[in-house]
Amino acid sequence: MTMSEAGSQAGVAPGPGRWVLETAHQARPFTRFFLGVWLPVFAESMPAGFRRYGLLLERLDMRLSGIWKYVQARQVVPWRDRGPAALRPARQLAWRLHPEVRGRARAARRALASRAWREEAAEWFDGGLRARFVARNRALQAVPVDDLDEAALRGHIDELIALLHDGDMVHMRHLVAQNVAVGDWLAHVRRWTGVDPADALAVLRGASPASVRPLAGLDRLVAAVRAAGADPGAAGPPEKRLEAVRAASPEAAAALEEYLGEHGDDLLGFDLDEPTLREMPALVLAALEARLSAPAAPPPGGAADPLRARVPERHRAEYDRLLDDARLLYGLRDDDVAWTEMRPWGLLRRALLAAGRRLVARSALENPEHAVEADPAELAALLSGADAPTAAELAERATRRRTAARPPLELGEEEPAMPLPRLPAALARVNDALLEAMSQDLLERAVPSEPTDTEVHGTPASPGVYTGRARIVRGPAEFGRLEKGDVLVAPTTGPSYNVVLPLIGAVVTDRGGALSHAAVVAREFGVPAVVGTRVATQRIRDGELVRIDGARGVVTVL
Repeated sequence: MTMSEAGSQAGVAPGPGRWVLETAHQARPFTRFFLGVWLPVFAESMPAGFRRYGLLLERLDMRLSGIWKYVQARQVVPWRDRGPAALRPARQLAWRLHPEVRGRARAARRALASRAWREEAAEWFDGGLRARFVARNRALQAVPVDDLDEAALRGHIDELIALLHDGDMVHMRHLVAQNVAVGDWLAHVRRWTGVDPADALAVLRGASPASVRPLAGLDRLVAAVRAAGADPGAAGPPEKRLEAVRAASPEAAAALEEYLGEHGDDLLGFDLDEPTLREMPALVLAALEARLSAPAAPPPGGAADPLRARVPERHRAEYDRLLDDARLLYGLRDDDVAWTEMRPWGLLRRALLAAGRRLVARSALENPEHAVEADPAELAALLSGADAPTAAELAERATRRRTAARPPLELGEEEPAMPLPRLPAALARVNDALLEAMSQDLLERAVPSEPTDTEVHGTPASPGVYTGRARIVRGPAEFGRLEKGDVLVAPTTGPSYNVVLPLIGAVVTDRGGALSHAAVVAREFGVPAVVGTRVATQRIRDGELVRIDGARGVVTVL
């Protein structure tokens, strides 16, 4: 799918039916380069995962209305029931006998019988797939992009695009596998015990070690700095203060380079106009100082399981098997995303900025950052001197994205809801599992009451009570405003936010549910969290003192 095929006039539905603004990753319109790389691979990757598990979704269709991205779920065979009730049984039978539906039912039976999600995890962790992605990333990371001639730079960018294609194919497949495995466990637990999703998911704490991976390198750096007696809090620009850390001792220099080598080139956000950690030395120093001044306790290990005793005895063996699968898959998303998306996108940003600096030197761009405003074909034309958007046109695109007003959450006419006929058991089970997980990830549950002047309600995500200063952070570019002990209040979070967790005391988000990234990471770090408030970033003012009750899902302005 190209951007021209996906686009439509701003404010107009990009196709028939109801379209919903994609808010899990999109705080502002995406850059042209990002969309040019990501939209085609997304259109290819997600359907493959749905087919493997027998899911009745054909795809999540993503298209543009103007410069904003909207999404629509498409079933493999739409169910329609507009005729007389007497015709309903015949329609149901015809639907169930449809070749595509029968094929999905067979796939669902195979997936459940083989526990296909375990095959995904084994291939990644033990079968060499992870190691191959790590090697590809590190080889491309070692390339000195500023020393390449233009042909070699274009080739390097093409290699990164190929890595992102391969990585997203894996990540989206893993995302489906994780949702089915965790959702299946969660759906059974809720049916057997009636427990709230957040309470159930607390049992999985400790099963996503990749979520706290930045702490290991940071603590090695802390130990080296402390042993050298260095003071990174001395006055001066962040770059100079980092140089002082390097000069403190060979061990401190090595630990800093190791930390930046492991995390510095990861993209801190969801788009190419957002920085990498290496570009934010003040954030590296803030995390280092926070850990030096009051080293946090290690993240909690595996949580005790209070649920098993509440499961009827005849189901406990099945519960144990489902929990084992859920724990195995729970951390797969955060582990693979570092190597399939965050690092490749960060390295692509580094290469595009190198191209941008060359284009500024020949007056083809006004700012190196504007390289991301061109799509891949346009950037190749700019680098080769062929006809391409002018510097003024690309600058205008950047301004337009930066100043774009938030569009409607929904566009188009919603088609009448039609109930699906009764599904075969395996087909019903895998589809219920996916819906259970997605409802706890991307979808916020209804809040218990309207917000007041002093309280905001959301989904309980990680237990505990914490009082601190609210810091409104709308994206990674604002990470530098965080100080030790702040309460992070954000529209949403992504894997890149892991690097700021050593700084903060609690997390509050507008969007997401008990399986969202913010909820998973807060549980792994052991900090209170309330997610899916819808309005926190509007109702809470920057700098206000707030109390977070993660068990009740309440944020109180003090």
